[in-house]
Amino acid sequence: MNLYESQLYLVAPWAKTVMSELKTINNGSFLDPRTGWVRRDIKQSESIFEHTCKLALAAYFLFGTKDAIDQCIIHDAPEIFTGDEIPWEISASDKFSNEQRAIKNLSQILTDGPYWEHQFNKFESKKGFSEYLTQLDKICPAIQALNYNKNPENRNKNLEEFYPYALSKLTSPNLMDILNQ
Repeated sequence: MNLYESQLYLVAPWAKTVMSELKTINNGSFLDPRTGWVRRDIKQSESIFEHTCKLALAAYFLFGTKDAIDQCIIHDAPEIFTGDEIPWEISASDKFSNEQRAIKNLSQILTDGPYWEHQFNKFESKKGFSEYLTQLDKICPAIQALNYNKNPENRNKNLEEFYPYALSKLTSPNLMDILNQ
């Protein structure tokens, strides 16, 4: 169990069931490294699962609600079946269709599957604080890229492109401030 996972279970013990299930579906593909990092040859890069834990923890610290945490827990779960698609390499409508098929499939597999499908659709609705959560999700790769750039082995790996993409997706002044720090 990694640090982020153990911290998540401390603040959201109910998450352990679904997270454990997600780790085992489709040969554990939720534990696969994220596509953007693999393509840039980042060693020991974060997995989809780790990203999910980090985002759920951020939701806990920002909102402190089960609803926010749960939306973040399930937000990338469809990637278990679709793969980690790079947003600028697939149309929004194709990504949406692929993820809707995948979440329907997951809702049949997961304990409390309909609940998790509902949480996923709330996240995707971008209404209320879900809009803020989706923007928070966009800055995570930019922050991760900054962390990877601190390692001399990762310099010159074209990690800079994550920053302008994230910035282009933000409307929240608070998140813009976080990204610009």
